[in-house]
Amino acid sequence: MNGINSNITQTAGVFTGAYAKRQQEVHKTGLSISKDQSESLEQSINATANSINQSGEGVKLSISKEDMDFLTSEEGFKKMQQDTMDLYALNIKQQEKLAEGRDPSDKFWNNTGDQWLTFSEELNKAGFYDNMSDEQVKEFEGLLEQITSGMDRLSKSQYNTGIDFGSLSDSGSKFFMSSAEASVALESSTAALKYMSEKLIPDELKEDFNGLIDMYKKHNEEILSEYNNPMENFNRVVANINKMGSSKIAEKPVGEYRYTVMLGSIDKSEEEKKDFREQIADIFKRYGLKGDFTTTLDMIKKQFEDYTSGNSEDKGFRQYVSDEATGLFDDMQKYWGGLMDRVNGHS
Repeated sequence: MNGINSNITQTAGVFTGAYAKRQQEVHKTGLSISKDQSESLEQSINATANSINQSGEGVKLSISKEDMDFLTSEEGFKKMQQDTMDLYALNIKQQEKLAEGRDPSDKFWNNTGDQWLTFSEELNKAGFYDNMSDEQVKEFEGLLEQITSGMDRLSKSQYNTGIDFGSLSDSGSKFFMSSAEASVALESSTAALKYMSEKLIPDELKEDFNGLIDMYKKHNEEILSEYNNPMENFNRVVANINKMGSSKIAEKPVGEYRYTVMLGSIDKSEEEKKDFREQIADIFKRYGLKGDFTTTLDMIKKQFEDYTSGNSEDKGFRQYVSDEATGLFDDMQKYWGGLMDRVNGHS
């Protein structure tokens, strides 16, 4: 098995995953569409059109018989393949634009909205997947995608990252994480990747994989330093309006508005932000790799509530900041659970 950083000639185009690459290899020769495949494609197109028409967005889509015949023909399929390649080419240009002025040795600027692909591409080059079934490759890449999903989402909200090659649904997760949530997401994903390296990566690949993890953390620290959350800016504006007493509602803030004012009034120094991240990292270092993850997660939630609420004793406010981060904590529970299940042979 080759080392992760070995010099292997890359194929042209965009790496969309080891599993996707296998599927492309299977279907790239001898293009032909059977009657059953054509009928299946027609059903899929009709289902998509019906879904759009039923969405309630006021958009109505209809497809003529001539268009349907073309879309389900070999000529139409080749046209879709070419359109896909054109999108990939545009994606390469977008990634190159994002990487301008950045550290050229940072591989994660090639896929900052899908950072799991950087890990998977290097593992794929090293032959890590060679003896795995298609389903095993798909499951492992899915776990990588879950682990980096928080930082991928942060990049997508901060930059125009191009095509999304992921398969995860973001339901329940906020597009704009708070700065505190982003810090927890980075420390958690870094710790999870280290756990993956320790337990699931072959010894001969550990050194290179750990080097990628270090690069991943440095990459996302740079993104965090540039992160501009519009919701946090809004909270500060609301808090300033309330402070000036320029409206009657500002005189007696209640409910969620009250908590918005409280959040907007909390200002953290760079030193406090750094200390918080170090505290989260320390919890993972001491407890994150052992047994039941629930205890570790509870400790992180407590630290998060203390920091985000400014050590407030207001139970409603503490619950509010915790509820706001539900998507983050759910994501962490899923991928840490998936990691431990895999290590323990449950998947």
